[in-house]
Amino acid sequence: MKRFLFIQDHLHGGGAEQICIDTAAGLKERGHEVTVLLLDGTQIRTQCPADLPLIQFNIAPEFLQGSIKKNKLKKVSAEQQQKLQDIIAELKPDTIFAGHSHAFWLSPILSGNVWYWVHGDTLGLVMKKGRGFFKYLEALKKFIQCKRACNFLFQGKQVVAVNQDIADLLHKHVPNAAVKVIHNGIHIQRLTQNIDLHCPSEKKWDAIFVGRLSEEKQPEAALKAFAQTQLTGRMAIVGDGPMLHDLKQLAAALKLADRVDFLGWQNHPSQFIRQSRCLILSSRTEGSPLIVPEALILGTPVVAYNCCEGVEYQLASGELKRGLVPLNDLQELAQQLQSIVETPYCITLEDQQRLGMDVMIEQFEKL
Repeated sequence: MKRFLFIQDHLHGGGAEQICIDTAAGLKERGHEVTVLLLDGTQIRTQCPADLPLIQFNIAPEFLQGSIKKNKLKKVSAEQQQKLQDIIAELKPDTIFAGHSHAFWLSPILSGNVWYWVHGDTLGLVMKKGRGFFKYLEALKKFIQCKRACNFLFQGKQVVAVNQDIADLLHKHVPNAAVKVIHNGIHIQRLTQNIDLHCPSEKKWDAIFVGRLSEEKQPEAALKAFAQTQLTGRMAIVGDGPMLHDLKQLAAALKLADRVDFLGWQNHPSQFIRQSRCLILSSRTEGSPLIVPEALILGTPVVAYNCCEGVEYQLASGELKRGLVPLNDLQELAQQLQSIVETPYCITLEDQQRLGMDVMIEQFEKL
């Protein structure tokens, strides 16, 4: 039996938050002592087992703002830093997992067997291509600042990356960090609670998009792809975010206003995914998204932009490869969406088991 401590920014409802809870619960189910410490314990929207110990630390709000390039620890009083260290000393964890991603700035005060869990493109180690000389200089400045911060935080430290792309970036820009790749798995019991997978589900939608309605998720691409098909059914969009108004306007411009259902934030989107013929992942960047394997385990095929090694790994076997589309190829996304809706590919039991949590939990146990 080991003691594990997860230090998590918050549980506001994203994929990084859910995989933290699922991993903690999985380790607890295997007989380990597990605690989750929340730096912000408000607005909990992530599914969390009632018997999983949560500590709502509620760090200074300023710590949870801004990008990785700024020293957030300056916003935390010495008294609060000491209080956090006292809690850790009392828990006596064998292993600490810190993420995602403001918690990385606790690096200067954490010691022992600590792993920093990087879930996506939050490190700023990919220089964005700007148009024009001045935008290039601005992007270069941000990149240099982020690289300097990552070297300060992770030099000589241990990092878990959820895909090989992230690991390669860290190896290139923070050469002395010890990086291990562990792809996200799905806690099947949590996903399928109150769902009978043996009972066929009525298909209400041809396509569904599930995720935050924000720029990096590119929900407008999913909507445009649906518009370019010859499908005559409906589309569901599950999620909220800053692009909601623009997406509704786009649906009207594409003459889809009466065929697209905006369902808002849903605590349990599984039922909507099961009621759809295909899930669309149109992100420009991801880490190891949970929504892809969740859909496959629920029996719903996926069509996805090949936006990272994590998605490529998830759709790497057998007929699942039909759902993998070159990044930002909208025409191919539409073509494959129509093809998969009309002729769904086979999702095998082996595919579903490969995407479960067992292998992942075993890897975390060994850290």
